[in-house]
Amino acid sequence: MTTYTPEEYSKKLLEVSKKIEKDLEESVEKDALELMADTIRTRTRKGFGVSENNAPKEKLKPLSENYKKQRKRDKKLSSETSPSKSNLTRHNNLLKSITSDKEKVFIKGEEQQRIAEYVSVDRPFMNLSRPEVKRIIKFLTEEINKLWNKYL
Repeated sequence: MTTYTPEEYSKKLLEVSKKIEKDLEESVEKDALELMADTIRTRTRKGFGVSENNAPKEKLKPLSENYKKQRKRDKKLSSETSPSKSNLTRHNNLLKSITSDKEKVFIKGEEQQRIAEYVSVDRPFMNLSRPEVKRIIKFLTEEINKLWNKYL
């Protein structure tokens, strides 16, 4: 086992911290943001939304009878839904447009952004519940621990 003087140990920790920071910026943050986007897509497809971050997930508001009738006649209705299921997947374009970059999770495309703004009034979905946030934190903690073990 390698032993370090306090100065050597301090220098080693600084080197490791810089490597970990670089790895976090290059891949782990991106993976965490994609996990967030995937979490939102999956939960919403199952018919649940979250009104604000850290709030409990709730069933999305039911569809109106008139809208259910429209969906029954819709030949392009997504295979991810049914005419009466409230899960924001009539054609599945909205959920497919949820994406992430290096900084945030967002809706891609102006038309899908407008649709998201409209449906979010009664069916908020672009937030994370407390258990979902804990899952993301657990993922990040595990990734940071892997990096510490990799570089020490």
